[in-house]
Amino acid sequence: METLGPASELDAVCELLASIGEDPVSDLEDLPPSGNTALSILRSQSRQVQEEPRWFNFEADVLLTPNLDGEVIVPANVLDIDSTDGDIIQVGNRLYDRANKTYTFGSPVSCEILWHRPWDELPSVARRYITALAIERFIEGFPGAEATTPSRQRNLARASNSFFRAEIRAGDFNLLNNASIQTIARRS
Repeated sequence: METLGPASELDAVCELLASIGEDPVSDLEDLPPSGNTALSILRSQSRQVQEEPRWFNFEADVLLTPNLDGEVIVPANVLDIDSTDGDIIQVGNRLYDRANKTYTFGSPVSCEILWHRPWDELPSVARRYITALAIERFIEGFPGAEATTPSRQRNLARASNSFFRAEIRAGDFNLLNNASIQTIARRS
């Protein structure tokens, strides 16, 4: 018996194509026009989901080291970066110290980073959620394609619920440690 792992990007594209009644494809290299559209929407939806800090793409206390010229180059897969070492921002692909008006740093810079993860690095539950969202966007773009069906609504709801349950589990959220709850408790 074959064990199925997380859905590949090819699996997701085939699922989008199936949603409009098209045949699956065997690779992502030579796609028909609808396959290219499906892949583009899938990747766009992945980026959109990842533009929010998630348990799988956000890191605090990341040290970025200056290169030989003293510049800190921001990695290409960074969606958002915030320095915890002062008034430092990203300008182009480098960090800029606004207080000292320079791109030159003498030591590593501590940052919080929102990474864009490639498909194969996403958790399975994130892949399922992104695919379900992408199917809805994909279908909207095809004239004559059936509007949202109860079956697809259930699929999206299940994927969404699983995704947010995983986020809660991974976040180790605790009402007793929540700042808003603590403020309310102190008022009592």
